[in-house]
Amino acid sequence: MEVVEMLGWSAMVVTLCFFLTGIPLCRHMWSTSDTTTFPIITFLLTVVNTFFMADYGYRQGDNIIFWLNFCGVFLHIGYVSLFCFMEIRRNEFEAAIRFLLIGAITVTVYAYLHGVVDDQAQVTNIVGLIGSSVVAVLQMIPLMGAVQAWRSGLRLNADMLFTAMGLITAMLWTTYGLMLSDIYILAPSCPGVIGGVLSISMLLTQGEQRAKAE
Repeated sequence: MEVVEMLGWSAMVVTLCFFLTGIPLCRHMWSTSDTTTFPIITFLLTVVNTFFMADYGYRQGDNIIFWLNFCGVFLHIGYVSLFCFMEIRRNEFEAAIRFLLIGAITVTVYAYLHGVVDDQAQVTNIVGLIGSSVVAVLQMIPLMGAVQAWRSGLRLNADMLFTAMGLITAMLWTTYGLMLSDIYILAPSCPGVIGGVLSISMLLTQGEQRAKAE
């Protein structure tokens, strides 16, 4: 197995583990009927991201990208559908309408690209651009949180193990994209690397300060 393939499969396994973290969140939501802590925006964005990146992986002949996102889109549709069901049961329809609206927009864009645009290379680039842009947004969320905490001098509320795993995953995808010379894999992971390094540095500093205080 080549190095690039080993990197890709390693990144795929770790990312799948992140995808599966939605299961305990759903179990908690189901058992408590509490939807307030469910990260619905993140999961909605992940549905869009995995949908387009699965198509991009298929078009590029990259089985790692295709199967990872193929599994991811169905997992996250399931998570979001459960959230919408819980909300509808409470006579709250905003989340379901939002989900249907985003789904309709996504399918419309997809149908337009595949039914109207004749240049298949252009379609591949647009699909990759949409998918990678959403990944970049998702990667920017923890980065902006870390930057805000650092600038304001507030304590960063994050788990060290989870943050370290996120950093490793971002580094794997960045390296994988670099070795494939694929900007749509490389670029969106860069904010994750920066955010991971900054977050871990802050968590280590906070640990040292806590130890001195004791």
